[in-house]
Amino acid sequence: MDAHDSHGKLINIGSVVRYNGTGTIGKSLDIKFEDDIYWIKLDKTNLWYDSSTLELIGDDISDENNIHDEDNSNSEQAEDDDVVDKTKNLREGFETIEMDTNVGEGGG
Repeated sequence: MDAHDSHGKLINIGSVVRYNGTGTIGKSLDIKFEDDIYWIKLDKTNLWYDSSTLELIGDDISDENNIHDEDNSNSEQAEDDDVVDKTKNLREGFETIEMDTNVGEGGG
């Protein structure tokens, strides 16, 4: 048995995959079979993913269509940082909300 993605395509060490949950793209560093699940370790996050939650997008990180140059990497990092900043701002906004006992009263 081999590790397959969500579309049944074979994932090998060195394959470029996308995690369906967040869109994270990375190169598979390692593959293991545990608890009847194939797990793939990605270089970008250094985390293990159930192979059925991944989508194969290239057979090798050097595939012409999947090369991530330094500018693209910086762009992705900037997007990640932007999301973190927006999340922090949202949390800070919630911390300043004052609760009132009259909030949410129903009519009737």
